[in-house]
Amino acid sequence: MSDDTQKPSARDLQDAIEHVSDFSDQPLALRDFNLSFLGVLSVDDLRQYDDIDAWLDLDSAGFEGMDTTEKLNALNTFRGKAWAQRAAQWIAQGSIPPVVVVTTSDITTIGDGRGRVNIANALGLRVPTWELKQKGLQELNMKKSELVKLIQECVAEALKEDYDRGDVEMHNSAKLDQATKEADQTIESLRALAKALRRKQDINMLQAFNQSLGGFVQKVTKAVK
Repeated sequence: MSDDTQKPSARDLQDAIEHVSDFSDQPLALRDFNLSFLGVLSVDDLRQYDDIDAWLDLDSAGFEGMDTTEKLNALNTFRGKAWAQRAAQWIAQGSIPPVVVVTTSDITTIGDGRGRVNIANALGLRVPTWELKQKGLQELNMKKSELVKLIQECVAEALKEDYDRGDVEMHNSAKLDQATKEADQTIESLRALAKALRRKQDINMLQAFNQSLGGFVQKVTKAVK
């Protein structure tokens, strides 16, 4: 048995970044990510990180009743003889090399190892999985009550001072630029939060998020009219 916690190769990590770069509007570099071990996951577990059913080509039903030779022939048809031989070694070892999940502010997907996921799906194997997470992304493991409290505190802080159209300092270009930049950063953080809640498929937290944020927008809109 091989070591399931062995890190992906440098080539695999770079391939993962390059794959995700094709779907991202922002420039991506490996140095901008942190690498962490997610565990030895089942194919079902991997569905929380990618819409794998959109690209899976091999399934267990297609391999039922096949002997070893027939399975190798099927793998050879899938990606060629050289790849099928490597796959045979993985199967003999009982462990597949790691796959790499990439998480940025606008996407989470399997960046490298889709062929390995196909083998795992066909043969019922688990996959060592590592994640490249873009630096600066916040962890979102909060309870619903914590989310509501956080949004309420943000609302209270934003509205604790009355809006004054006559405040000449607000017309200082430098301060306006800084305030606009901070607002943009807040919007990006909220967008990342909403996407993370969508990936978790937690409809209750997402509805609470929308309700609280909607109330905040209404209050600010009323204040500046």
